[in-house]
Amino acid sequence: MLGNDKLQRLLLALDGAGWCSGDALAESLATDGPVSRMTINNYARQLIDAGYPLERKHGLGYRLPLEMSLLDAESLAADLAMPVVVAAVTSSTNDDAGLWLRSASAAKAAMFAAGFQTQGRGRLQREWHARPQDALLCSLAWRFGQYPPDLPALSLVVALALVESLVDLNVDQQRLSIKWPNDVLLDGKKLAGILIEASLQQEQVSAVIGMGVNLSATPAQDLRYPAASVADSGVVLAPNVLLGVWGRRLSVMLETFADYGFEPFYEKFMRYDAVVGRPLQIEDEPLTVSGIDKTGALEVLQGGQLKRFVSGEVSLPWPCS
Repeated sequence: MLGNDKLQRLLLALDGAGWCSGDALAESLATDGPVSRMTINNYARQLIDAGYPLERKHGLGYRLPLEMSLLDAESLAADLAMPVVVAAVTSSTNDDAGLWLRSASAAKAAMFAAGFQTQGRGRLQREWHARPQDALLCSLAWRFGQYPPDLPALSLVVALALVESLVDLNVDQQRLSIKWPNDVLLDGKKLAGILIEASLQQEQVSAVIGMGVNLSATPAQDLRYPAASVADSGVVLAPNVLLGVWGRRLSVMLETFADYGFEPFYEKFMRYDAVVGRPLQIEDEPLTVSGIDKTGALEVLQGGQLKRFVSGEVSLPWPCS
């Protein structure tokens, strides 16, 4: 484990503890030097500003609701067999993962997660924010080494790993689908989004695999399409549970993807495809998708010619069932 920031350590100290005094919390966080009650109050204010349901009361101190479920970096690191960093607040988990990839670390992979992002983003730099506990916000930093086959299809493999993880956790598979190239849908509504940022350094390919999954509520900001949460399926998931199941599954799938590309996942992926045969827009042009090939490319008939897209902005009519 790479270690948590002071805000995350304060959350962990409060987790399930009921009311805690400022003095007790200051002592708990003083592992790297003295911490004052004023500092604790400042940390608490930052958490409240980020949306955490932290209570402050004179004479009692601070407490979190007992029903909160926090990400636990230590247990996740043991579960995933890789470094895990959990932040209470960060700018972007993708930025954190990218910074780690540019470091001198010899590890192949590391996972980054946060309760709240101040500069969360999706494709095309669209802003994406969620309140603490409403969503799982995470990014996996992964070093492939040599250039993998079908790299543009990586988001499809990541989406499939999420869908299969949700099915393992009792979400009805008939209600789940994948919208090429990077969205997971529940009942035709957006449940999760994926953002891949690949880089090439000294002939070594790395990728930041960012994902946001609505767990208990949908984002408060305006969306281009209707959204759904895992809770809408009737299943309640703790972020630690979903991140552990998805992270383990994806790690195995990435090893296969690195050697063989998208083809080993093609048949499973097509069971959840939401776009083939449907009218849609690609980069604002109305088209009908004729298929997805075994490299993960979208196939579209246009003017009697078959065109392939390996990336692009796809819009479906809604509701999408």
